[in-house]
Amino acid sequence: MNVLSYGENNTFGIAFGLTFVYILFAAFTLCHSASASNALLLDHFEFEPLDSPQIVGIAFDIKITARDQFNAVLTSYNGVNNLTYSMGTITPTSTTAFTSGVWVGSVVVSAARCGLIGEGTILTVGEGVSGTSGTFNVNAASTPIPTPSLPPMAPASPSPTTIYEPTFVPASPTALSMASDAPTHFPETSPAD
Repeated sequence: MNVLSYGENNTFGIAFGLTFVYILFAAFTLCHSASASNALLLDHFEFEPLDSPQIVGIAFDIKITARDQFNAVLTSYNGVNNLTYSMGTITPTSTTAFTSGVWVGSVVVSAARCGLIGEGTILTVGEGVSGTSGTFNVNAASTPIPTPSLPPMAPASPSPTTIYEPTFVPASPTALSMASDAPTHFPETSPAD
């Protein structure tokens, strides 16, 4: 039986059949594009909060996590990122390869100018995507106060023990005459009533 043999009365069936095919094609296209848009893509990098303050020239650890568009850890990310510090320099200037979407390492920050300290951030960039740490304070390294030192002393040499006997010196005549002129008797006084 030929579908076209029914004549004009069958246009509804043909239109219905074509519409059904179009709907199936559209559904397939939507499903296919939806699964493509669900592919996990690198969206941003997230820093674990940093302790504050940090000290210029002293190493501290940081942790950076690669995140996808759904904010989940992108475990397939194993790139190497650049690092910069907003208030000066940072060492190292790049990470090693991320492992399962995470990098943990030690960094050292230095001031751009002598005495430039304050609040700073660390920026990381990998595959054209960036992330910035939270703000943290950076303090100058403390300068130790020098302690006074005495010149070295020569070691004491052992010597025999000497016993010194007291020597009596007679008082001078002036002291004796003053002592003889001093009163020897004091009048008795009664306590005040």
